[in-house]
Amino acid sequence: MRWIFVLLVAAMAGDHVMVKVPNLMGMEERPARILLAEKGLRADVVRIANQMPVGVVCGQGPGPGVEVMEKYEVRLYVSTGPKEP
Repeated sequence: MRWIFVLLVAAMAGDHVMVKVPNLMGMEERPARILLAEKGLRADVVRIANQMPVGVVCGQGPGPGVEVMEKYEVRLYVSTGPKEP
């Protein structure tokens, strides 16, 4: 199944520019968004309770190093701080 996906992505890419997703973990949201924009990517932000400080990227998808087509939307999970008891 993995090979089919790889072949499909390669076939779809054609003349499109492929970009490696940067490692955004631990970055504040604004600089992470700027870095994505500089690489030709877009951000889809989801805010979640997490032990990381408020406003810090605590997850991303796809992960660092994955090649995607330019203008791909990278999901950023941004911390709202620890969940209140």
